[in-house]
Amino acid sequence: MAAFGARAGALAAEHADALVSDQPVGDVVELFNQRTGGGKPVYGQIPVSYGADYDEAVQNAYRLWKHGTTGWKVMAELPGPVNFEASAKTARPEDVAEAVPCGNDIDHYLATVQQWADAGFTHMSFLQIGADRQERFRDWARAELLPALRERFG
Repeated sequence: MAAFGARAGALAAEHADALVSDQPVGDVVELFNQRTGGGKPVYGQIPVSYGADYDEAVQNAYRLWKHGTTGWKVMAELPGPVNFEASAKTARPEDVAEAVPCGNDIDHYLATVQQWADAGFTHMSFLQIGADRQERFRDWARAELLPALRERFG
């Protein structure tokens, strides 16, 4: 477990009513649960790029979220926007598509949530990338994604 992960898990266990993470860090969840006795909620935040056209959704994520491919260890150390931009210069659209569920393939979203569930997360939050796609994502999530999640995870 990385030092920052252990510290975050320990701080959350001591001072918080829940743990929140933007990465599926099972070792941090395990530490949090050990120190709290378990039973507290563990929230995961997944960035997504919804769209009926997969390639367009990938390009949207690449344009707005390519800095997310560097991971928290890098992002936590960057002092400002110019540094985020510089760190993302080597990111490719396929790197972003690997890190962010894109399009409208329910199975891809379910597989991503499964990784988080396997790491011990009890609740999920989806962060739709791009203000212009929020309403379409909410409509699709209500109609398709949430029922599929309930069917699989209860």
